[in-house]
Amino acid sequence: MNQFVIAANDFLKNANFEYAICGGFALDLFTDIYMRVHSDIDVCVFEKDKNLIFQYMKDNEWLIYEFQGQGIVRLVREINNCQNGRNLMCLKNDCEIVKFYPCDRGDDYFLHEFYETGITDFNYLEFLFNTQYNNNFIFDENINICRDMSKAIIFRDNVPYLSPELVLLYKSQNIEEKRHQFDYEKTINKMDSERINWFNNSLDILYPNGHIWRK
Repeated sequence: MNQFVIAANDFLKNANFEYAICGGFALDLFTDIYMRVHSDIDVCVFEKDKNLIFQYMKDNEWLIYEFQGQGIVRLVREINNCQNGRNLMCLKNDCEIVKFYPCDRGDDYFLHEFYETGITDFNYLEFLFNTQYNNNFIFDENINICRDMSKAIIFRDNVPYLSPELVLLYKSQNIEEKRHQFDYEKTINKMDSERINWFNNSLDILYPNGHIWRK
C-alpha cells in the first residue's frame, strides 16, 4: 500500500468524522495496483461534518483554503467562515505542489497553480464534500443516483475508500482528461457484475443521450 495513503489514514483515523480515500488512490486500493503517479490525496467527507473537519485540521496546524472556482481559493481562518458546498484544500507550510499568487478579490483570496509532479511528502489533503441521506451516498447531490453506504465506502486493510463505481462516475464527467480514461480502462474489468450494473444504470441517468463508457 502506498506510504502516503497509510500516512493519511493514520492521521485521519484519530478524527471524529467519517471519511474515505477517493480519486485515483481509491482505484489503487480497489485494484491493489499502484496504477500511476498521483499528484494529491483526495478525501471523501460529508457536509454535515465540515465544522469537525475544519477544527481537526486547524488543531493540527494545517493551513485551510476554500475553493472558490475559476482558479481562486480563499484562506479560511475561522470555522464560521466556511461556506456550504465548497471543497477544502489543506496543506502544511512546506508543501510544494501548489503555489499561490495575489488576487484582486481581497487579502485572503489567491489564485493558485497546482503542480502535478507527484506526491513527495504527506503535507497536502483535499477534502471533497458529499451528501449522505437515509444511509445512502448521494452522488453529486442527485437524489436519483445513490448508493447504500455499505457499498459506497469499502475497505482494504482497514483503510476506508470510495468504491470504484462511484469514483469512475465522478471521472465520467471529465473524460477529456487522459488519466481518467486510463483509470477507467484499468479498473472496469476488475469490478464485479453488481458494481458494473450499478455504474451503467447511473451512467444512463446522468447521461440520457449516452456516454462513451456505457457498455
